[in-house]
Amino acid sequence: MKNWKESPVLQVGAAYCVVSWIILQVCEVVLPSYDTPNWVMQTVIAALLVMFPRVIVKSGVCQHDQAALL
Repeated sequence: MKNWKESPVLQVGAAYCVVSWIILQVCEVVLPSYDTPNWVMQTVIAALLVMFPRVIVKSGVCQHDQAALL
């Protein structure tokens, strides 16, 4: 078994956090200029939070499937 630091699941999780942070920063700057209601930013945050476990599970499944093929 690979070291946990080299695991694709950890790399995907870290990449997702970085991309999510960038998305939130862009939304924080752009959304007020369009006078969007507060719920739009809340929806973006909720969507990113809901998708995180799905992305982690999907990366783990893909890692497992690749190991089975070898």
